[in-house]
Amino acid sequence: MASEDNDLLRLLEPGAPCFEERLECLKIMHGAGYRTSVSMEPAIDLLNAPDTINRVLQYCNTDIWLGTLNHLTRIRK
Repeated sequence: MASEDNDLLRLLEPGAPCFEERLECLKIMHGAGYRTSVSMEPAIDLLNAPDTINRVLQYCNTDIWLGTLNHLTRIRK
């Protein structure tokens, strides 16, 4: 869940699920009693990371990992 911005996710993670699908899966697994965590590695939308953390926090019962985006200049549209 590196970002809530689906355009960024499509650019950097082509073929991966959108944010809403990831969040829904997290909710389902948390509700079923599984240990849940979120990885925001890399956190590609740092300005909005606090909002994203607040949205997922209630469904995490273990960890949230944050990481930086490396080699941004290598990414091309």
